[in-house]
Amino acid sequence: MSTGLRDSLLELTANIIAHSDKLLRDYQPIDLHQFRVNVRYIRSILKQLKRGHARDFNKAWGGFFAATSQARDWDVFVQNAGELLTPAQFSQFQSTIRPRIRISHDEVLDALHSHQWQRHLGDWQRFLERLEGDQAAMPPGLIAQVLDKARKVCAMAQLVDDDYTWHRFRIAVKNVRYVAIACLDDPGYDQDEIIRVIESCKVLQAHLGVWHDTVVQLELLAEDQSFTDIDPASDQWAIQASLVEQLERKKHQLLDQVREALAEQDLFDNAE
Repeated sequence: MSTGLRDSLLELTANIIAHSDKLLRDYQPIDLHQFRVNVRYIRSILKQLKRGHARDFNKAWGGFFAATSQARDWDVFVQNAGELLTPAQFSQFQSTIRPRIRISHDEVLDALHSHQWQRHLGDWQRFLERLEGDQAAMPPGLIAQVLDKARKVCAMAQLVDDDYTWHRFRIAVKNVRYVAIACLDDPGYDQDEIIRVIESCKVLQAHLGVWHDTVVQLELLAEDQSFTDIDPASDQWAIQASLVEQLERKKHQLLDQVREALAEQDLFDNAE
């Protein structure tokens, strides 16, 4: 298992390097998305490893992940707005946010150009070379542990029913799925059960991910200076009002889909 897990981390690292190189040559949102997906996989695995430096690397990866978050949010917002607005409205919307998008993209490129990034990659690859034995193995019973935590978070989200608790459940589902993927082909785990966990999480992740996008986009409309300084009598204000109305509606529809998906499976039922 140790070799398999190390190989998985090496593959994830190679993917990250490939997409970071593409971003530096020609920034494309899909490459940023794939960069972030692979970083999330690595961080989910690191949370479970016994080796002491795993926590430090998890924090370091988290810093680079955070440096890409604004760009990712704006990239997704542009795509979503293109689907919700008329062509004329969308053109005006793009003019409003273009400076903010440029700044967020520059932040990504600056991070990937930095000496800190190169030093991190070197330290990380040396860490992987030394990763072996129990230090590189997923602990037995891990799926049950992460599922137990996720079930409690799910119960809280359904009880409190606010953006914060559903966001926590989204993160918990993501963590369960990534850990389950890391346990594929591990003889210590029931592979049929692992596949069931992955598929159930995938369905919920799809709904919760798009739901979270609407939450972030509503926050940007409420807080970002690009929108808060708009004249209430302007066309831009009308565009913003239209986006808020449609995003609020979409947000509630997506949460309904999450509840329906939960009702159709028992993976996250609280056993207590």
